[in-house]
Formats: sequence, structure tokens, C-alpha cells
Amino acid sequence: MRLSFLKLVALLFLFLWPTALLAQNNFLLRSLYPAVKIINTARLVERFDDVVLIDVRSAFEFEVMHINTAVNFPLASGQLATSLEKLAHSSAARTLVFYCSDSTCSSAFEAAEIATSMGFQKVLVYDGGVKSWLDTSPEKTFLVGERTGHPYQVLSEQKHDEHLLSWQDFSAEAKMENSLVVDIRPRFVRHSSPMLDDIHPIEMESLFEAVSNRIWTEKRLLIYDMSGEEVRLLHYFLQASGYVDYYFLESGMESVPVAEQALALDDSELELSVNQDALSELLHDSLLSVTDIAYLNYLFSSVLYENNAVVDIEILPEIFDLADGEIFNLSTWLAGNGLCYFTSYEHFYVYRLNPNLVWKGVMEGDLWATRLRDFERGQ
Repeated sequence: MRLSFLKLVALLFLFLWPTALLAQNNFLLRSLYPAVKIINTARLVERFDDVVLIDVRSAFEFEVMHINTAVNFPLASGQLATSLEKLAHSSAARTLVFYCSDSTCSSAFEAAEIATSMGFQKVLVYDGGVKSWLDTSPEKTFLVGERTGHPYQVLSEQKHDEHLLSWQDFSAEAKMENSLVVDIRPRFVRHSSPMLDDIHPIEMESLFEAVSNRIWTEKRLLIYDMSGEEVRLLHYFLQASGYVDYYFLESGMESVPVAEQALALDDSELELSVNQDALSELLHDSLLSVTDIAYLNYLFSSVLYENNAVVDIEILPEIFDLADGEIFNLSTWLAGNGLCYFTSYEHFYVYRLNPNLVWKGVMEGDLWATRLRDFERGQ
């Protein structure tokens, strides 16, 4: 079951191709990371056997599809520096080439900055990403052990449009007895939800697995994401899995009128608890600068639920007079000192703070103890 599930998921990555190809004509991230050197597809093909390829996406994404010979050092794991230290013993003289999904993904640039700060001299970014590489060099791409047809031949715009519903039609269908409404947004962006009964929040990877196990085939699935971008992937997956009765909310949650939204997170009325003793010890013993302390306080104020904070990357430079790369380095330092884990999602940084330091609610009970145990285990 696992292999067939991954084979289906592998095809999903191909359905972002139209967006990815357009984005690759711009390479907008290059201007944000001027110190990072770039390698293009043609040059990477020439130097393929001489470089160390490092895929910084999640282990799941890597398992589905990656460039041949690449190693997987997920940026979001918080262990990139440790992995690079081990690599230095065997490959210190070779050129490191970081990549992620496509030209809209900043993770490869962020990883390259970390490597450079650690003293690596030969560091490049392949910002075309794995999707561009598969399009040009399929013979040097691992795709769950098999090749597939070109994505343009599989799901037409017309076919996709047939499964899109306006908010008015979507909300009407949601009231039908056989309908099942599914929210595939990550939990940290579910600040509000449509005013619909019995919504099932299921993140994308879990939904893939449920669909591959043929759950809900007797239901009419009504699915929405944040902006309508992610459901195209899911459309093919449902089609390939034999589902026929499913629809997506056109433009996602962004199409829902404010008057028909309800606050989704029930932690909003809880007070924020800060362990003052632990915080005082941290401030006394660590090398935190004034900027570090200000940013940590900002993260505390940005906690939405439990120990999770979400901040808008686009406004951070205005608040702290720091470039995005500097904010990333600061976040990496905080993570390396056991204060948080963090990752990026669209234009947000998402932090999981040490629950022994800050918590939305009272620092006691089974949930808090579980989150503390998970944090200490790096989960």
C-alpha cells in the first residue's frame, strides 16, 4: 500500500507545472539573496557528477521525487547545521548545490546562507528546483521508481473547472445529507472557517493517505484550501484513485465573505502563560542581544494557540529593521538554542516555541505535558 500510495502522490507534484514554469521565468528570490550564487540547469547537467546535491524539502517529498544522487537535509527539521557538519568530513572540497521545489521556494537560499556562515566556500543554489529538473532531465530524476506522462496530458483546465464551485454553490451543497466538507489548510492558518456545519480539518498528506485507502467513496467531497492553489494537486489524486463525486471551493477560503466566517481557534480567550523563572534564567545565561530579546517577545505576542506562533515574513523587516536572511539566521539561532522549531509556509514563518517557556493557557494538564514531551523529543 505504501508504494502505490507514493506512486500516486508522485504524480501530484507534476500538477504545479504550469505555475512553476511561469515562476521560473522570473526567479524573483534571487534579488532577495544577492550574496547567494546560482547554478542553472544547463550548468548543473555539465557538473552533475562533481557536486554534492542537497535537497532541503521534507523527507516525504524527497521520498516521492528527487534529483538522482541527492541527499536529504530537510531545512524544517532544524538539523541542517548538524548534517552539514557531518558532510564536511567527507566532502569539504566539493561544491554544495542546494535545491527545493521550484523558483518560488526560498528554503534552498536559506540553507545556502547557513552553509556559507559555517565556512563552506563552494555553495550554490539550483533555484529551478526539482520540478524544472524533472522536466529537462527525467533520466536523472527519481520518481518513486517509475516514469509518468507529461502533466499537461493528464488534467485539462476544462476538466478541473468542472469541479470548481462558487462560495454560494459550495455552501448550498454543504447542507446536503451526503456531503462531507474537508478543510485541507494547515492548522496554523485556520484563524477562521466558513460558517458550515461539521467541517473535517485534515491536512494534505493525511488526506492523501485516507483517499488512497478508499475512505469516503460514498460521499460527495467538498474541499477547500486557503486560496485554491493546492486543490489542483488533490484533483488528480482523487481522479487517479477512482473518486467521481468531489468539488472544490473556487479561490478557497479567500472567496468566503467575512460575514460568513467564524473564528476557528478556540484558544483566543485563553491568557498567555510565560514561565518567568525560565525566561529570567535564559536572559541571564544566554548571549541574547537586544534585538534577539525583542524578537522573542514578538514571538510570544504572536502565539495563536498552544505554543504555536505565526508571523508574516513580509512585515518583519519593517518592525525590526532586519533583512529576511537576518531574520532567518536569528530564528535558526533561537532554534539551535532550544527555544523553538520553525518552518515557512507561503509568506509566514511558523514557530513551535518551547512550551516550558510559553503556552496559551495554563502550563499544566495532559495536553501541555504531551506538547512538552514532543518538543523535547524534537517531534
